Amino acid sequence: KFRMGLEYNTMHNGIEFTRPADDHNLGGISTYATYIINPKVEVFGRYDLLRSNELEGDDTSWNYSREGSLALVGVQYSPIRAVAMSLNYRTFIFRDDSNVNPSWLYVNFGFSF
Repeated sequence: KFRMGLEYNTMHNGIEFTRPADDHNLGGISTYATYIINPKVEVFGRYDLLRSNELEGDDTSWNYSREGSLALVGVQYSPIRAVAMSLNYRTFIFRDDSNVNPSWLYVNFGFSF
């Protein structure tokens, strides 16, 4: 009836995967859960927290303007085996208050074969 997970990801010495930079570290925690209402309907959610380290002499973290939290909630419906449809709402809440917090509404389709 219920599934949940928790994970931690980290990247050391890099601004991005393809852009190395000494002492530039990124880290994130994700937690997610699914509640199975019946064999055809599931409700799910996810929360991500993304942060970077402060460099020597700085007052804020080096990636401060892009740090924040992602929240996602949705419902999935599977009318027949191997077909799934979901509707979900996502929002990103920036740590930097000067950024606008975007929101999205997604419709997804999945087919297994």
